[in-house]
Amino acid sequence: MAWLAARRVRLTADWYTDAYWTVDAYVSFGGEALSDLFQSTEFSIVANNLLDTP
Repeated sequence: MAWLAARRVRLTADWYTDAYWTVDAYVSFGGEALSDLFQSTEFSIVANNLLDTP
């Protein structure tokens, strides 16, 4: 989980972005949990920005 604070952005004019949270998840497990065939394999799932914030 990460907190991104409000910040100033400068293009041709001054404007500000809103602050928001992002939520990320990571799950990993070794293949030996499934079968001896997958002994040297690691499975992982990564999900970023689960709340779909800007």
